[in-house]
Amino acid sequence: MNPITVSLATAEKMRDAGWEGRNIFCWFEPNVTTCGIKGLPIVGISPKVPKCDMIAYAPTASEILDRLPNNIDVDDKIACLEILSDRDFPTDEEWIVCYSFGKNCDNKHWVKSKDGLANAVAKMWLHLKENNLLPTESDEYIYR
Repeated sequence: MNPITVSLATAEKMRDAGWEGRNIFCWFEPNVTTCGIKGLPIVGISPKVPKCDMIAYAPTASEILDRLPNNIDVDDKIACLEILSDRDFPTDEEWIVCYSFGKNCDNKHWVKSKDGLANAVAKMWLHLKENNLLPTESDEYIYR
C-alpha cells in the first residue's frame, strides 16, 4: 500500500517538529459540526476543514520533497538525495530515502519505511530537522 499522505502518527510528529501549512490535505477529527458524525480521525482537504477540528497537516510525498534539500554537506563532502524502492515484493514494498555519494547511502543519513513513500520522505525530513540539516530561508538556492 502506498497512501497519498503521511499517516496520522507521522503527521503529529511533523507538527510537533514545526512542519507548517500550505498543504492540500490535513488530518482532522470529525464531529457534529463538520460532517454530522463523530468518528476516527480522517484525511480531508485543508481549506474545507475548520481549524478547530484539525489535528495536523497531512503532506503528500511531493509536498515534502519540495522542502528537502537536493544535497547536504556530510564531512565536507556533498551527499545527494536518493530514493530507492525494493520492488521484489510489491505487497511488502520498502522505501529507502538517503543522502549518498553516488554509490552507497551514507549510513548517518538514511531512513526506510514500509508505510509508503510519503512516510519515508517524512522520516527523512524529521531526521534532517532533528540534526539541524534543513536549509534556512537564506539557503533557498539549495531547493529544487
